[in-house]
Amino acid sequence: MRITGGFLKSRKISGSPGNHVRPTTDQARESLFNILSNKIVFEDIKVLDLFSGTGIVSLEFLSRGTTQMHTVEINSKSIQFIQSFKRDFGLTELDWQIIKMDVLSFLKNQTSNNVYDLIFADPPYSWDKYEEIISLGIELLSPNGIMIVEHDSKKILVSENLQATRIYGQSSFSFFSKIM
Repeated sequence: MRITGGFLKSRKISGSPGNHVRPTTDQARESLFNILSNKIVFEDIKVLDLFSGTGIVSLEFLSRGTTQMHTVEINSKSIQFIQSFKRDFGLTELDWQIIKMDVLSFLKNQTSNNVYDLIFADPPYSWDKYEEIISLGIELLSPNGIMIVEHDSKKILVSENLQATRIYGQSSFSFFSKIM
C-alpha cells in the first residue's frame, strides 16, 4: 500500500494489523480522491473515517491537507497500527482523533452538534447493517456533506440519499448526501 497524493505521496505503508482488514486498493483510492478533488477543498473539511482498518484512507485525507480527522476502529491491533503512522509520519500536531469503538455505538452516541463534511465508511463486505450506517451517517452530515460507503460491487445499496455509485472491480463506492 502507498499513499497516492498530497505531502505524503508515495510513502509506503508496510505490514498489516492482521487478516481482519481488506485495504482499499491504491487504484480505487486514487480514483476516489480524483473525484473528491473536484468536489471539495480538503483543507476546509472535517472528516470521519469509519471501519478504518489500516488507516490508509485517513492518511490520504491528512496528506491532502485535511486538518480535522476522526478515525473510528474497534480492533486493538488496527488502532496500534494507525497510531504508529501518526507518530512515524510526524502527524501528532494535527487534530487527528483515533477512536477505539464500535462504529454503530460511535454513531449513535454523536450529537447533532458534531457534524462532518465527509464521512467514509468501509465496513466488512459481509456486514448486514449497511442501511443503518447510512441512516446514522447522513444524520451527522453538514448540509452540503458527502457520505461515501465502500462495498462489494455485487451488493446494491438503495437509499433516497444515494447520488451515485462508482465501480472499481470488486469494490464500489456509493455516494450519499442529505436531502434538503
